[in-house]
Amino acid sequence: MAEIIGYGEDALTIWALLNEDVIKMILVKAGVKKNKSHDRQIPKMKIFYRPSFGRNEKCLGECDAIIGTDTKIFFVECKWTKSKENTSLGIKLDKGQIERNKMLIKYSKMYFENPEDAKKQIMSDKGIKGEKTQLWDSFNYVLSKLKNDIGRVALQKQDTFRSLLVVFTDKSNIKNKKTNPVDGFTTIHIDLARAAKMHKSNFYAISESVNSFL
Repeated sequence: MAEIIGYGEDALTIWALLNEDVIKMILVKAGVKKNKSHDRQIPKMKIFYRPSFGRNEKCLGECDAIIGTDTKIFFVECKWTKSKENTSLGIKLDKGQIERNKMLIKYSKMYFENPEDAKKQIMSDKGIKGEKTQLWDSFNYVLSKLKNDIGRVALQKQDTFRSLLVVFTDKSNIKNKKTNPVDGFTTIHIDLARAAKMHKSNFYAISESVNSFL
């Protein structure tokens, strides 16, 4: 396999999603229980990387990832401590990012109950007329895969849908080790010293495996 190298938090995000032990660690910290038959096994998953629901005012934007298990579905934002969002008060998401995740969770709950009701609400809220829209096509595809492929157990759970903020932490560049809580998000830190191999100037080896995080 060719070595794949990427820059910054986008590279770290895809690196994390491609490494099973990292995903398991994230899910365990987020409260997903391991399979009792094997202390390292997490229930089956479906992961979307950078799913886009459009980027204008009549759309829902895009999160960095969606991770679905048979009990929970997480809408994920990823940052690193070298990010411009790392202020003197810690990592800070902008209002639009926070609001987007709230809307995604709201519509996802509706979709799991009745997809047509979710469609009507989205179209009404966004002022969209007509049946054909890329926003709905994308949302319907992602949510149908989550609901039909892995989400059956989750249907009766009150906290099925959650927001995660994954922070890739460089200990030499932490302005506030106790990152302030972000409204509606559970924050999980990944130590960059144990993460992807950095080549130079924040370029990371995406294809590199890791030692066990568990």
